[in-house]
Amino acid sequence: MNCKDNIDNDGDGMTDCSDSECCSHPACAEHIMCLSSNDPVEVLLRKQPPSVTASFYQRVKFLIEENSVQSYAHMDEYSENRVSVMRGQVITPQGLGIVGIRVSVDRDSRFGFTLTRQGGWFDVLVNGGGAVTLQFQRSPFRPLTRTVFVPWNRIVVLPPVQMQLSDDDESSGRSIKVAPLNPALTFLNSILYHFADEQADVSKICVEHDHEELKPQLISTWMPNGVGAMPGKRVIFAETQIVQESIQIPGSDLHLTYQSSQASGYLSIVRMRLTAEKIPKTLTHVHVGVEIEGALHVKTYEADPNLIHTFAWNKRNVYRQKVYGVTIARISVGYQHSTCKTPVWITQTAKLQGYDVDISDIGGWGLDIHHHYNFHEGILQKGDGSTLHMKEYPRTVKVVMGTGLQRPLNCPDHCNGIAKDAKLLTPIALASGPDGSLYVGDFNLVRRITPDGKVYTILQLSATQVSYQYYLAVSPADGHLYISDPERHQILRLLRLEKVKDPSINSEPIVGSGQRCIPGDEGNCGDGGPALQARLSHPKGLAIAADRTMYIADGTNIRAVDPKGVIHTLIGHHGHHNHWSPAPCSGTLMANQAQLQWPTGLALSPLDGSLHFIDDRLVLRLTSDMKIRVVAGTPLHCNNNGQDKTNKTSENVLGTVLAMAFSPFGDLYIADSDSRRVNSIRVVDTAGNMRYFAGKQEGLGSLTCDCSNGNTVNGST
Repeated sequence: MNCKDNIDNDGDGMTDCSDSECCSHPACAEHIMCLSSNDPVEVLLRKQPPSVTASFYQRVKFLIEENSVQSYAHMDEYSENRVSVMRGQVITPQGLGIVGIRVSVDRDSRFGFTLTRQGGWFDVLVNGGGAVTLQFQRSPFRPLTRTVFVPWNRIVVLPPVQMQLSDDDESSGRSIKVAPLNPALTFLNSILYHFADEQADVSKICVEHDHEELKPQLISTWMPNGVGAMPGKRVIFAETQIVQESIQIPGSDLHLTYQSSQASGYLSIVRMRLTAEKIPKTLTHVHVGVEIEGALHVKTYEADPNLIHTFAWNKRNVYRQKVYGVTIARISVGYQHSTCKTPVWITQTAKLQGYDVDISDIGGWGLDIHHHYNFHEGILQKGDGSTLHMKEYPRTVKVVMGTGLQRPLNCPDHCNGIAKDAKLLTPIALASGPDGSLYVGDFNLVRRITPDGKVYTILQLSATQVSYQYYLAVSPADGHLYISDPERHQILRLLRLEKVKDPSINSEPIVGSGQRCIPGDEGNCGDGGPALQARLSHPKGLAIAADRTMYIADGTNIRAVDPKGVIHTLIGHHGHHNHWSPAPCSGTLMANQAQLQWPTGLALSPLDGSLHFIDDRLVLRLTSDMKIRVVAGTPLHCNNNGQDKTNKTSENVLGTVLAMAFSPFGDLYIADSDSRRVNSIRVVDTAGNMRYFAGKQEGLGSLTCDCSNGNTVNGST
């Protein structure tokens, strides 16, 4: 290609040095369109490797150092606990990487900027804990922004960012369709499509996909309790394929030990069964994507029965730094049907073992009495080859706020101060902020617990506003706190979260006119119009996505406010409820056919952005193809023998579900209370397995209560 003729040689709309393919040409080496930031791997070659005890921030702060990757970033703006890396690729409509795109945090110059390098790749250091918006700009392309949820201390890979020329029509035939490997975007896109075409018929939904029959099964080689603890023996651990050698030191009880897992060629493996023996005729392809420590591995298979995929990890992050301890791999599997426009994605996580610390440093061997503690991960690595994962051990309950005594209803300024010394009245709602702050709905007060352990009142509600239970939610996009107000039929947004002078006037309505939505409303309670003019029935739980879409449990429906401020009904209708459409005992139910009982709490999965909600002692999930399936609990009209044998949680009957919340890695925590008012917390992992997390009482079934004298006795005696 000629890079000096001022002609578009390849038909991509760019000429000479503005075309990134010419940046390797000598004539464009110093051109402004070909300026780029340094490659992080090349920067690290000039530096000493971090110590084995280095924190995440210490490993990645090289990105903002002088003459590195990110320019003009203020180091004092970063919080070591929250810092994360956002990386991705900027491409043309033809799928080629673009050099020289300026990437920065939108409307915040304190974090500096970086320029995309060869291949269009970039790396930006940001503060995590919420949604971060990046801005992309370079002539002759149109500027654009991308918003992604970023947790703490993670390397987050963005889907490919496709730039359009300023004079290019987005519908031009030159443009190719890029299928980003990001299930969260797939879910949001499907919701926005549903808003745009609310009269869409069922044929536009991926009816052919069976969520029970087509889902991956993952097996990881990480087995912390299956290796080691036998220093005097030569052993082969078959499950993990690890060979252990042991040599006794003469004249002592000490042993030299060796494990093959510490060799540089030993890889951590995840095996995935993608399809079963029978597959639908419409299934054409299966896509697999593994994101681990900033590296993205993609594979596509033609559809066949019994597809097996094996992923092997070299225990290094995308910058080729060694990773010690245990890390989480996010695995996304997309099932492509010939009758569906986009793949149906299922996302799970798997734990993989990183490098072990070379404790004794005796040529790969170690002494069985030498141990090492990884305080960042809570892992005790013993010399006999075994490991103790302190995070997996029995947990303890820690008081964050409260003394056990009730505060007065009217709480003056003395209720502010140290959280542990502050009294509570009736805590009924919780939410967390991007910086680690906790927001507590304490009857008529909403109080903020800061990361340094202090509490402040930020909102005071009137007596009528606490007649019904309210819910709190923090927007990951801007950090604003929202509260549902069932009495006034509105959603309120707090004006300030710091230095609040008068908590009684620190809110404004953001959704709802204040009029109640009643069944049979001719205007569908404001659907399709501005959210502030809509009528709500009984707002309860809230959930807010990274793109500012707000989900509301409103009466028997679930409604949503899109990023443009227009309200829609996502599940349910505003007509008279003549029949009940219960959740299925197995399989899924079309969202447009569902009629809920009384949905309360809402939550969004951090893995795929899917909406989860509580209804009728169940936790339900709305999939990206607009279907509803049971995540936890058993519908009351189903028998406990498990008509749905493929759902591993269907045999676990939940009591009254009080609340639910997700961990950053996608585990769902559910608080419930049974008929005997015994409270417990259970956790559902990304594979659908449910177990008790807290509050389980052994032998509870054999206890009876003598209500006359208040004594509890064992029924077996």
